[in-house]
Amino acid sequence: MGLNSKVLTRRKKGSAGRQKARQTLRRFDRHIADRRDDARHKATTRLVQNHGLLGIEDLNVRAMTASARGAVAEPGRQVAQKAGLNRRMLDVAPGEIRRQLTYKAGWTGRIVIAIPPAYTSQDCSACGMRGHVARGERMFACDARGDEMDRDTNAARNIRAGDQRLRPPDRR
Repeated sequence: MGLNSKVLTRRKKGSAGRQKARQTLRRFDRHIADRRDDARHKATTRLVQNHGLLGIEDLNVRAMTASARGAVAEPGRQVAQKAGLNRRMLDVAPGEIRRQLTYKAGWTGRIVIAIPPAYTSQDCSACGMRGHVARGERMFACDARGDEMDRDTNAARNIRAGDQRLRPPDRR
């Protein structure tokens, strides 16, 4: 028997087969959730152990994953796509990653700094000029210098520069 919801929907309501399919699907979903949690814990532990200062974006996850449904007077657009994006975003659980980094950093004496996310992927990490990068575009091109790099790499460099500016003074 497969482990997807189609198997469950094909079973007759109230049957023993449907009950068994529901239990199998729940067990599989729990297994996937446990694997994600384990990977998240291992990744955050590795980050805290290997870095004294961690700079992260101060994301507003609630606003980012808000429904695009809209209202009766003005219905939303691309609601299904937004719902899928929300599901993938919440699977990654950026809020949980931040929480784990923060408490693990506290245990080990490390520092976590949350950088405002505004324009981190649109400002050039080399010269500071602001360009426009469409959400779906993966590459950042600086209009002033002509440099081209992955937008995530550019954002990471800007976050690193931001955490250098916000770093507390040495406690020697």
